Amino acid sequence: MQVSEYELKSRLKRHDIADLLQFPQEGFGAKTCFHFEGVDLSYRELRRSSRALGAGLMSRGLKHQERVTTLLPNCLEIWQLYFATAAARGIFMPLNRDLAPSEIAYMLNHASPRFIFTCSALLPKLEEALAALDYEPTVIMIDEAKPHGRRVDFLEAADVASLPAVDPEDVVIISYTSGSTSNPKAMAFSHRVELDGAKLYEDAWGITSKDKVLIAMSLGWTFGVNPGSFPELRAGGSILLLEKFNPVKVLEAIEKHGITVMKGVPTMYAMMLAHVEETGKEYDLSSLRVALCAGADLPLTLAQKFKQRFGLQLTNFLGMSEVKLVASPRCENDFFAPDGSVGTPPPGMEVRFVDENMQDVPTGQTGEFLVRSVAWMTGYFGDPEKTAACNLGGWYVSGDLGRRDEAGYIYYVGRLREQIIRGGAKIAPAEVEEVLMSRPDIALCAVIGVPDEMYGEAVKAFIVSKDARLDTEALKAYCAERLANFKVPTIFEFVPDLPIGPTGKVQKKLLR
Repeated sequence: MQVSEYELKSRLKRHDIADLLQFPQEGFGAKTCFHFEGVDLSYRELRRSSRALGAGLMSRGLKHQERVTTLLPNCLEIWQLYFATAAARGIFMPLNRDLAPSEIAYMLNHASPRFIFTCSALLPKLEEALAALDYEPTVIMIDEAKPHGRRVDFLEAADVASLPAVDPEDVVIISYTSGSTSNPKAMAFSHRVELDGAKLYEDAWGITSKDKVLIAMSLGWTFGVNPGSFPELRAGGSILLLEKFNPVKVLEAIEKHGITVMKGVPTMYAMMLAHVEETGKEYDLSSLRVALCAGADLPLTLAQKFKQRFGLQLTNFLGMSEVKLVASPRCENDFFAPDGSVGTPPPGMEVRFVDENMQDVPTGQTGEFLVRSVAWMTGYFGDPEKTAACNLGGWYVSGDLGRRDEAGYIYYVGRLREQIIRGGAKIAPAEVEEVLMSRPDIALCAVIGVPDEMYGEAVKAFIVSKDARLDTEALKAYCAERLANFKVPTIFEFVPDLPIGPTGKVQKKLLR
């Protein structure tokens, strides 16, 4: 696929994932790569153990481009299995531990992994999913064997010398989309794309070997792997991995370990802020040079409150899993971006905004993102029709809405399929949600379109309130002061909570 004339700097030798571990070793193989629950794993040891495990997978029958799945909480074994699968020319397929059994079954039936690695805590969920499969994978426990199982030592017959050379264009990982609007799609990425994508993030954020990043997102989600961890691995940095997100543990870890980079979704930062405001406890976050945020809309009020409390701006960037980094504030500009902006496209990334006829819209006008990237996915695994549908002459058709201002800064508006059309007027739910979330008595909200006989669609808002006295008329009046009349919700529904998916996004398909 043709892209703009741009060569990524400092490419690794053979452009395969195995080199990702070999590269930092040249300077400091003994350096800690991962720290997890009191255990340090060096670059050298991760490379040694993963190559041995890769040879073991091959000795147990793993063939070229067969899938290896993990259903695990965050742990070092996930990383060892990823690099092992890559070294064996297989395809790694991590699943989010928070998925429902039916969702797990859908993904397993779709990709048919040969091996599934899990643990005793998640085995009941996996067994429920296995009952719905139309094939029989091999299940391996990383902590204890089932009574009717048998112990297998994957290193017993491992012959590292048998590991084959890797084709950089081979698929190395499959990541499923969140499925917030439909069934999840399986994004397939090659060795080259994963490494080129990591380089985009590394350059934008100025990641170096001196950085220590904290990762509390699930490694079963693409955000946790790349961009979560790969930029630091490329640069030879260190990664503090938490088993799961907890605001207190995150704040304590930043202070104790001198974390320099944090990555998370807005909900994580909101929970950190809420903990400090509720308890009054102070934490020293002065080591953080950047707090990166993506994965969902960042309310302006949250960004403002976070900066007031911690003296640190939340750096909101836009990544699209299929094409990696689309836009970000950059380290050389002190991570500056106007309020509401996700920054500018990095070198090697081209962005257009088009109307429904795929014609470019004027600067400042909202249109659909078209993206041309040096790090585009191989395709949707097992779905050539959807792969072809998202490719318009070398441009990725995103299904996302946004705009560009006169200075070149990008603004994300929302999903095209979530756009509400009321009497011919187009409404971005995120704009209405931003207004509602500016009220201190609203904990969470979601806005969707519902059928309306007169106007086609009506604007409906689901509200999780902090105040039982909050009523519909007060909310309508509040919105009417801040929005055009046609954007004001006509229907409000107060709910105790909203369905949140494994990636932290509201599952709006469950609200319709």
